[in-house]
Amino acid sequence: MRTTLEIDDRVLSLARERAHRDGVSLGRAVSDLALRGISHGSRTSRHGIPLFFPPAGQQAHVVTPELIEQYRDDDH
Repeated sequence: MRTTLEIDDRVLSLARERAHRDGVSLGRAVSDLALRGISHGSRTSRHGIPLFFPPAGQQAHVVTPELIEQYRDDDH
C-alpha cells in the first residue's frame, strides 16, 4: 500500500541503514521497524536488565544461564 508519511529524521536514517544492511526497500524497513514496535510494545527492560530484540521476522538465539556458563568455562 502506498501512502505519504511524515517521519522523524532519526527514524528515516535508521530505516535507510536497515534497508541497506538487509537488502530491502525503504518501505519494508519502515514497516519492519513499526511492526517491531507493535510486537514488543514499549518495554525496554526486565528486572532492570536491557532487552534486545532481533529485527522483525528474524529468529534470535536464546542465551541461557547454561550457555553463559559453558562459554565462561571455555578456554577459547
